[in-house]
Amino acid sequence: MSSQTQESSAGLAGDPLADRIADLVADARTARRVGDWARLRQLVTAIMVLDPHNAEADALLGGSAQRCQMTLMFCDLVGSTALADRRDPEETGKILRVYRDTCAEVVTGYGGEIEDQQGDGLLVRFGYPNVHEDDARRAVRSGLEMIRAIRNRAQRFGVEDDVALQLRVAVHTDLVVLHGDGVAGATANEAARLQNHAQPDTVVISDTTQALVKGYFDVESIGEVELRGVSRPVEAFIVLGERDDHCFPAGAQLSPFAGRHRERQRIAALWRMAREDWRVAQEDGGP
Repeated sequence: MSSQTQESSAGLAGDPLADRIADLVADARTARRVGDWARLRQLVTAIMVLDPHNAEADALLGGSAQRCQMTLMFCDLVGSTALADRRDPEETGKILRVYRDTCAEVVTGYGGEIEDQQGDGLLVRFGYPNVHEDDARRAVRSGLEMIRAIRNRAQRFGVEDDVALQLRVAVHTDLVVLHGDGVAGATANEAARLQNHAQPDTVVISDTTQALVKGYFDVESIGEVELRGVSRPVEAFIVLGERDDHCFPAGAQLSPFAGRHRERQRIAALWRMAREDWRVAQEDGGP
């Protein structure tokens, strides 16, 4: 079967070969997203046997490192040195464990994954391995919630009696390279350096993140900031809070739906089949 014939058959409902190829491609996407390169190669080989000119399968296998846009969050605990100086080491360790557990609980609830933790600093990724259309918004919301959660836990420990337990949070979106289970590239360093421009108990976001969450949060620009090692100035914004109305500024529009043609074709075919089944049931006197 030629590539053109297969492409045509892909749009027909109930074509076993087209369905099999579509399932293999979907599995290959999943394997690449989770970094299972051995399985990815096996799946691509199977696809190419059925469809030697499948462009998507060839692209999925191109290179062992995947480049993608990702939103990263970096947060740290303000005053951790003073906290350790005034508390018993065992008590300090307990407070830091509660801090890490609280942050992990919040970010996990929003689909984030802790990429790295050193001392009182946490690097969190949103968009891998679980991808959501609103990962940037999830990151900002989790940052705000983390601050509230830590403030409540601090009161339980009585920490605010002598040392304020506060967070500085930064959220930044840019390209990363995936290697296995980790991310590489400058984006993580940029998020960490952006965090230096956050005041205690505030979330600061970069202009690239703001472009993705615009209309969902009230923000205040603090102007362009210089991040060491970054060639372009980055405009930073303080997040004042989440908007209840989710109104978009005048002239702002949601981006148009793009891609996923095969999935849209299959949804349309299933809808047609469902309508036909309903029509037949009505003719047979069904409910």
